[in-house]
Amino acid sequence: MPTLRLTFVIESLGGGGAQRVLALLTTALADLGQEVCVVTYAERGADRVTLDPRVMRRAADLGGESGNVFGAISMNIRRISGLRDLIRESRPDVVIAFVGTTNILTLLACSGLRVPVVISERNDPARQSLGRAWDVLRRLLYRRAAVVTANATAAVTAMAHYVPASKLSVIPNPLAVPVEINAPDAGDPYVLAVGRLHPQKGFDVLLEAFAVFVRSHPEWRMVLLGEGPERDRLTVLADELGIAERVSFAGFVDPTPFYRGCSMFVQPSRFEGSSNALLEAMGHACPIIVTGVPDAMPDFVSAGENARVVPTEDAPALTSAMGALATNPAVAQELGASAHQAVAKLSPDRIAGMWLDIFNGVAR
Repeated sequence: MPTLRLTFVIESLGGGGAQRVLALLTTALADLGQEVCVVTYAERGADRVTLDPRVMRRAADLGGESGNVFGAISMNIRRISGLRDLIRESRPDVVIAFVGTTNILTLLACSGLRVPVVISERNDPARQSLGRAWDVLRRLLYRRAAVVTANATAAVTAMAHYVPASKLSVIPNPLAVPVEINAPDAGDPYVLAVGRLHPQKGFDVLLEAFAVFVRSHPEWRMVLLGEGPERDRLTVLADELGIAERVSFAGFVDPTPFYRGCSMFVQPSRFEGSSNALLEAMGHACPIIVTGVPDAMPDFVSAGENARVVPTEDAPALTSAMGALATNPAVAQELGASAHQAVAKLSPDRIAGMWLDIFNGVAR
């Protein structure tokens, strides 16, 4: 197998599912003998995701938020120019961009460099707007990529309206399946939810459901992991619902011990790409409750077999599902064991092999 120089572009190595996927993927590609570089362009703060020492890192501060349209245009021209320099210096055989606006900036930065660009869409473009101008650019520019990947069928279906089918590919997220799996403390049961505190994730619906659930299960508590623009609103909502003392907003922390200790994991999302948190919870054999987001993860979630699936925006259904698992620990344990088995095929080396097949194809 030939060695390729692979340059990944992502905004930052702050906390987030895309960053964790990037770290797993680049490590696995290094294991396969590839030369890997990661380029970031946001203001260099403290990294919350650590790269393998074999992965080269190139970083630049190419601007943050702008207060007006002219400033935004100027800033993005600077970003494109700066990214072009960083990418050219890495001498790549293939460039791989992660996440919406970064995909667009990278395609523009690589214009004329005669290097194939593979882009990775991490959400459902039909449901997640990047803003009017960015949405137009996405439809115009994605077709210029050598390959457009997504981690869920729904995203590929959405992009098929403006990207040739021959360029589209679904690649699941890699998962490092843990050795230590879910083992909750019966004396301290808690519901776990993990994700960005954003309307997409539906945590407001979860709080409403938990407020009813806890009336008949007063020994339970809830832990929410993550940060985001909804934190203040969700905190106020928990107080208004009278459950503030039962809900912990733990922020951005290592979720591993929480997966091991929770009595159930709930993902109440209104829409998803392919949720890393859900995969991680399944890998830890957590009992799962998930909203039935169409096509988000059809290969991994099977209603009744490895998860309880409820409709989106349905707090009563969520309350009922939590109650059913809370009162039947044996069923919860069986769901967790089935979930663990369902994601066993997502090992980083296998998923890296799928990516490498694409890279070798476009490099030729």
